[in-house]
Amino acid sequence: MKLTVDTLDNEAKSAVINIGTNEGYIEAYIDDSYENPRMCINLYNSAGTVFSRESMALSMFTSRSK
Repeated sequence: MKLTVDTLDNEAKSAVINIGTNEGYIEAYIDDSYENPRMCINLYNSAGTVFSRESMALSMFTSRSK
């Protein structure tokens, strides 16, 4: 499977991962409009329809080890 990544010139500066086998794609961006910024991930099918949305606080990606 060949994946390509592009950065869109939109307000969110989304990164888009194109999935070559079925023409679907994944869009990821950081939404900093919240008090605690969030990583947003949208999954699209080949028709361009969102079929899954995820939103996680960026603080979840921070190591808490001492």
